[in-house]
Amino acid sequence: MKCPLCESSKYKLLGETKLSRLFQCKKCKTNFIEKKIDYRYDDEYFSDTYQKAYGKTYQDDEKNIRNISRRRLEIIKKLLKASCEENLKLLDIGSALGFFCDEAKKSGFNPTGIEISEYARSFAKEKFGIPCYRNLDEIQSNKDKFDCISLWFTFEHLENPLEVLYTLKKFLKKNGILALGLPNGNGAFFKFNRKGYLKARPVEHIFEPSIKGISKVLKSLGFKVEKLEIFGLHPERINLPANKFTCSLQRILKLGDTFEIYSRNVK
Repeated sequence: MKCPLCESSKYKLLGETKLSRLFQCKKCKTNFIEKKIDYRYDDEYFSDTYQKAYGKTYQDDEKNIRNISRRRLEIIKKLLKASCEENLKLLDIGSALGFFCDEAKKSGFNPTGIEISEYARSFAKEKFGIPCYRNLDEIQSNKDKFDCISLWFTFEHLENPLEVLYTLKKFLKKNGILALGLPNGNGAFFKFNRKGYLKARPVEHIFEPSIKGISKVLKSLGFKVEKLEIFGLHPERINLPANKFTCSLQRILKLGDTFEIYSRNVK
């Protein structure tokens, strides 16, 4: 067994999750499960499953998702030093119902989605006119280089993340931006409330990287980290009051339970 992110064979047992044992890589501090869980990602994910996790269906959460999407797109445009007229190409992997791609389209990008759910692909195509494919094999890498590739909380579901990063470089233009939204495998919840973390950790997450770990891996592959955004500020998960001070402290210490990392393809 090896760390799925950096492929190190040095790791330690952290404990038991709901359905598997959890290990931590001693090299990059990524935590990962022993075996992949057979997780159903189907039409019900966007209704029942999403509602159980967030208190509303995916479509009911559209306004919030679009607000987050616009913030992310502003960051990407600034990093690309792009204007709305440049018609830059964007690939969103795990594009769901296409809300992010639709906002990208409104912002001047030419978006394409990758999505395994047939229901979600059809929704994005019919509702927003977004070209959406099941996998990367359906896209010709030598013809379709992208200015930006994004994976918003999709990367941690992949069995072979290092191989995927190698592949994505082939689809990304020189100086293009790779944008990732990720759970923090070394955040405050993990560090200071291990029992609660093990109980709450999503069973479908194959791995959860540390910020330092994913940054080192990206650098080794020829990416330069340009921007880091810390989110998932939940002091109450570690028995601290949820106020501006504790949330700010968690952000400063980079101990949020989620983060976004934007890197440039420089080599």
